[in-house]
Amino acid sequence: MNTFPHAKNFSKTKKKIRVACVGDSITQGEGSKLTPFFSYPSILQRKVGKKFSIRNFGKNGATTMYGLPDSYVNHRFYQQILDNNPDVIIFMFGTNDSKVGVWQNSHIFTKYYNEILDSFAKLSSNPRIILMTPPKPYKFERAENYFYFIRDTIIIDEIIPAIQEIAKERNLELIDIYSLTSNHRSWFIYDGIHPAAGGNRKIANAVVNKLISRE
Repeated sequence: MNTFPHAKNFSKTKKKIRVACVGDSITQGEGSKLTPFFSYPSILQRKVGKKFSIRNFGKNGATTMYGLPDSYVNHRFYQQILDNNPDVIIFMFGTNDSKVGVWQNSHIFTKYYNEILDSFAKLSSNPRIILMTPPKPYKFERAENYFYFIRDTIIIDEIIPAIQEIAKERNLELIDIYSLTSNHRSWFIYDGIHPAAGGNRKIANAVVNKLISRE
C-alpha cells in the first residue's frame, strides 16, 4: 500500500512526468555559478533523465505571506504553475518568511502556506506534493549578523515545526533539508544563505531519492 495518497506510481506511465519546483532564490539557484545550470532543479533534471520534465519556478525573495511585494502568489510563476497543471510539486519556502519585517507568527505562516497548497491540491492533475524544510542559514562570513535579516531561530523554532505539522495533517511527504544542510557551511556561498553548486547537488540528491521512491 502507498503510504502517501498523493505519491503516485509513475512506473507504468509513458508520458513525461511534469515536476514544478516551487520556492524562492534557493530554488532559483541564486548562489550557484552559471545559474541556472547548477540550481537544484537543473541538477535534478540531469539526474532523473528524459522521463521527467523539471521546471524551475523559484523566485528571488519570495515568501508565502500574502499582501507583501514579495508574496509568491502575486508573481507570474504562481499562475504559470496553476496553468501548467504539474504531476509533482516540490515546495520549499520559509527562509524569507523568517525575515525581520515579514515574520508574524506560526499561525499566520501556517494559514498562508496552506492556502497556497490548497490551490495546488485542487488542480485536475491531482499533483503529488512534496514539502521541503528550508536549509539552515549560516552567518554572513564578513559580519556577525545573518544576511538579509533571515533568522535561524525563527526557522528552527517556528517554521520547521509548522511545516512538519502541515505535512502530518495533509499526509504529505517531507524532505528535511534543514537537517541535511546543518554542519555544512562549506555547501553555501559567502552569504551563508544560498547553496553553492555542491550544496545544490546534495539537495537534488535528496529530492531524487524521494521522487523515485515507492513507499
